[in-house]
Amino acid sequence: NATLDPDSSHDITSHYNEDRSGGIFDEEPWFEYNLQDNHQLFPNNRVYLITTDNSSDMTDSSVQQPIYAVQITNYYDDAGTSGHPTIRWIDTALPNTAQTKTIDASNHEDWVYFDLATGQSSTDDDSTWHIGFNRNNVILNGGDSGDSSVGGYLAATPAGYYTTQEGADEEEPVVSKFTTDGSAATLSNLTNTADYDTPTSASSWVVDSKGSDLNPAYTGSYPNLDYGWYTYNGMTHQLSAKPIDTAQGALIRSAEGNSYARVRLTEINYPDSTSYTPSSWTFELDIQPSS
Repeated sequence: NATLDPDSSHDITSHYNEDRSGGIFDEEPWFEYNLQDNHQLFPNNRVYLITTDNSSDMTDSSVQQPIYAVQITNYYDDAGTSGHPTIRWIDTALPNTAQTKTIDASNHEDWVYFDLATGQSSTDDDSTWHIGFNRNNVILNGGDSGDSSVGGYLAATPAGYYTTQEGADEEEPVVSKFTTDGSAATLSNLTNTADYDTPTSASSWVVDSKGSDLNPAYTGSYPNLDYGWYTYNGMTHQLSAKPIDTAQGALIRSAEGNSYARVRLTEINYPDSTSYTPSSWTFELDIQPSS
């Protein structure tokens, strides 16, 4: 049953995501999920710089080219309903004037577009906007997501939210830090603009581009990288399908929502041991007929 989590029996119908535009909020996520086995999102209160001109290397806000900084500090409204992100932001020229707004982005289909200059939101993408929300998804008005030139950059991650175990390549979330409301303590990360990491050139701004859940970001460090479906060996420059006990597959829902498939990559073949170009990819799949 591809509508239920096989372990918890929770409904997962809302977890199927269409291919979509994504940028800095996908590369540097603003939350961790399911840290207490309760299927909730926990913000990390990261600070994101938002430029209104991603072709410029300027990092100082001006009237002609405002540059904002944004934190997402909550995902639930006062009743505990999901899909209501609370954002806190400043114009970096006025760091002591922080504003806060909770946005109803709970509709699974519609985006809510937010104007950081006015603090107003709209469901019309023809309106003036900088940042858009749909549930836990976040986009910026630029690149594949919009007609403007908005771009983003990770300016700060508050201390204590992640740790790296000895011998490990990846940072791990510190659960106790996430499960305590840290919005008050991390306000200084937003307002202390002198402590920001800033882009070194215009090309450092991250612009939204088309992405897919079937194309996960890699983990690990060179020369051994893990792309979920397969691994990359930087010494041989070849890809290998992952063994079944560590493989990452996918559930795919039909456009009509009445049929599902599950897919796993089982083999990547090369003409010989010195070739860099695969000759074939083998997938294992089965399909649930439409109901």
